[in-house]
Amino acid sequence: DMDKTDPVLGEEWMGIYIGKDKIGYSVTNIQKGNDIYLVSERTVMKLNVMGSPQEITILTNAILDRDFSIKSFRFDLQSGVVKFQSQAKVSKGEMELNITSGGRKTKETIPLKTTPYLPGSLRLLLSQQGLSVGREFRFPIFDPSTMSNEDIVVRIEGKEKLKIGNERFSAYRLKETFKGVVIRSWISKEGKTLKEESPMGMVMVR
Repeated sequence: DMDKTDPVLGEEWMGIYIGKDKIGYSVTNIQKGNDIYLVSERTVMKLNVMGSPQEITILTNAILDRDFSIKSFRFDLQSGVVKFQSQAKVSKGEMELNITSGGRKTKETIPLKTTPYLPGSLRLLLSQQGLSVGREFRFPIFDPSTMSNEDIVVRIEGKEKLKIGNERFSAYRLKETFKGVVIRSWISKEGKTLKEESPMGMVMVR
């Protein structure tokens, strides 16, 4: 069935809030290439850091394999004068990283037991696995913002109605545990992210 459009492909916008205040947005674009997926993500936030407003921009561009695991990515973070950039390539059981931070370039090689996924690829993985209440998944995740490689555990806790603006959605409620931090998220049956709540009081809404 060639013309079946994959609902997780294309562009997805999320507003980022703390309480009632909108502090930024995130936009993710997923395209299917020839045997690969191209994922780009842009997050822009305005935060008050010790009384002064800071704009943080995070850009991720990745090439994923057919199974959504990482082939390569480029990650850029800029906050005020602080710039951090990493480029990664996965081959033969290792990840090669080129890091530029504070004007200094470093190279790192991380051995991999299995090829990890990027945090933004989670909905691709879940939509492929099939959603049903009670299921639990464990995926190896490489987090470019902290340069760490750890498992995320995702449990589908329930199904509920979710109201966003004037629209009502039928959603699956997920509990994601990563590095001891619990994130609650709601996704549609097609695998689209509707809402995400992190423990620091930050909420992302479609």
